[in-house]
Amino acid sequence: MNLKRILGRLMQMVGTLIGVSFLTFCLTWLAPGDPVSMLLETADTVVSAELVEQTRHDLGLDQPFLVQYVHWAGGVLHGDMGMSYSAKKPVVDKLLEGFAGTLLLAIVTIIFVLVISLPLGIWSAVKRNKL
Repeated sequence: MNLKRILGRLMQMVGTLIGVSFLTFCLTWLAPGDPVSMLLETADTVVSAELVEQTRHDLGLDQPFLVQYVHWAGGVLHGDMGMSYSAKKPVVDKLLEGFAGTLLLAIVTIIFVLVISLPLGIWSAVKRNKL
């Protein structure tokens, strides 16, 4: 492969990554409910309008949509994926909670693939052109 083709593929990958991240950000932005209310209100607690506005400003939710996306994407590039409004904790921590289970599932899947698919593949190669 020449350098021009490699760079073209790299640009396609970067464009796809930006497009998917933008669509994902759009979906979270369009989700029903107010993130500030989810963060601040617990049980029957009512918070003041000043605190809601201050939190909205602190989180950057008072900025235009594209500014929010650029700040979020910049944070992701630096390892800060933001705050989970429903779990009230950083997204990275939430992802790490499920990492062990996901890793276990991947390992078990690989074992099953090797134990089942490999012998079946060999058997079908030996019994080629037969039922």
